[in-house]
Amino acid sequence: MYSWLHDTHAENAEIVTASRRLARELRVAYDEQQVAAGQMAWLTPPIRSWQSWLSHQSSTIENPAVIPTRLDAFSS
Repeated sequence: MYSWLHDTHAENAEIVTASRRLARELRVAYDEQQVAAGQMAWLTPPIRSWQSWLSHQSSTIENPAVIPTRLDAFSS
């Protein structure tokens, strides 16, 4: 169903999804593709929901002062 998943590992890609449910579904689909290809072990590409990806990005930044601040309607 997700034939493009196979190419993500070769391209060293990170997959960002709209929800945790879709991230989980893609991980399962990737694993099923590897089993169907006869693989005994494999590295799964990073598949994260938007929220998880954003949290990961903010936790790995070296200098938190450089993170842009989003302004809302009341800030202007």
